[in-house]
Amino acid sequence: MYKQLTNVESLTFTYKKGRVFYYSRRVPSDLRAYYSKPRIVQSLRTKSPSIAEKASLMLTARLEEYWLSLRIKKVKIPIYQVASPRQLET
Repeated sequence: MYKQLTNVESLTFTYKKGRVFYYSRRVPSDLRAYYSKPRIVQSLRTKSPSIAEKASLMLTARLEEYWLSLRIKKVKIPIYQVASPRQLET
């Protein structure tokens, strides 16, 4: 099938395949271990540029939030000893 990139700048991460809009996003290199493929592609199930733009923005926000949660899970949090009440008084 023929894939056509959209000319509308506001339609970030979208392209048209035939007349239908698709969302396509590269998986960040630090998160590739969580995915079987290096790119996420999802049909937006619409021919409307305005609906595609809204769907793209929503998917981008959800992906960014999810990716942030994955990155936070990977962070090693230092464990501090909790001071006893006696140590705090001195």
